Amino acid sequence: MFRESGFQDKEELTWEDFHFMLRDHDSELRFTQLCVKGVEVPEVIKDLCRRASYISQEKICPSPRVSARCPHSNADVEWTAQRLQCPMDTDPPQEIRRRFGKKVTSFQPLLFTEAHREKFQRSRRHQTLQQFKRFIENYRRHIGCVAVFYAIAGGLFLERAYYYAYQAHHTGITDTTRVGIILSRGTAASISFMFSYILLTMCRNLITFLRETFLHRYVPFDAAVDFHRLIASTAIILTVLHSAGHVVNVYLFSISPLSVLSCLFPGLFHDNGSEFPQKYYWWFFQTVPGLTGVLLLLVLAIIYVFASHHFRRHSFRGFWLTHHLYILLYVLLIIHGSFGLIQLPRFHIFFLVPALIYVGDKLVSLSRKKVEISVVKAELLPSGTSLEAVRDHLGGTDKAHRAWPEP
Repeated sequence: MFRESGFQDKEELTWEDFHFMLRDHDSELRFTQLCVKGVEVPEVIKDLCRRASYISQEKICPSPRVSARCPHSNADVEWTAQRLQCPMDTDPPQEIRRRFGKKVTSFQPLLFTEAHREKFQRSRRHQTLQQFKRFIENYRRHIGCVAVFYAIAGGLFLERAYYYAYQAHHTGITDTTRVGIILSRGTAASISFMFSYILLTMCRNLITFLRETFLHRYVPFDAAVDFHRLIASTAIILTVLHSAGHVVNVYLFSISPLSVLSCLFPGLFHDNGSEFPQKYYWWFFQTVPGLTGVLLLLVLAIIYVFASHHFRRHSFRGFWLTHHLYILLYVLLIIHGSFGLIQLPRFHIFFLVPALIYVGDKLVSLSRKKVEISVVKAELLPSGTSLEAVRDHLGGTDKAHRAWPEP
């Protein structure tokens, strides 16, 4: 802004220079409620500009300078300084009296009034309410996006829970296990949605592109990392609840007779007259959903532990390497949800679109890594480090020649 106005060599600015520098920013000045000469200001802001408050225990006589919020003439500044020295004066100059109205006969000076500190003391409830209002105002886009995302996840949970609570009696599984199946299937739907669309928070090229569009007014793309952590934390909690639901299911299946299990899982059990059902270890370690579920918990635990703040601060490389286990995570998720032991596979419904977008974004990143960049200029900076030392640090003359060409 200084360079465009020709003020880059100036050490100080006058009020006229400041006004000239902001000549093309009328709309921003309206939002900041600056009273600039030549810019029409609403009446409400004009009324606000008639007064300014300060809190001081002593009488201060500041140097006469023009306020950026409400500029006045030199006569105003001189009278203001006199007002600060003698706060009992009540009559301002005629110039100021005419400035605020033609029919003013008696004018109470409102430019500077000493504020009483006790008037600004608020109750804790009032302070909490004000902080909440400021939070809503500052993060309304974040709150809106989080509300939409969690509304979808909650709707998926309720849909599956309602189905197995009231519409799945023909399968007979709710007669064997009701709470466990409702909890496990409801959380499974939410987990499938969250683990699928968390991929979009890692699409850096897509986020960079969308940040320059009109969508940035509604979606806080800069908070993608924070949103990624929030989704991951919620998915971990739902995974624990999902596992708890299956623990209940496995316990009830383990004490159920084969005649019941053969009706529930005709592809796994046959009623051969035996009254001994399969034990816990069979469900967890000898079935595809059980074994992949145990492996998923192990992989998630490793990723979550190394992604914590403590491990990232002490070993970022460990965090980076263990986070690449997400490939194994999605492979296990696909196998775990495709077996169809209780219901038909549904994970691909949520996973397909985000996966295609994520793969496309990764391909764009890989293509950019292959672009050859020509060296235009190499300059040896005055840091006391020679080019030979840099080459030795890189570990080899050939490698150094490729990375650091001669100036």
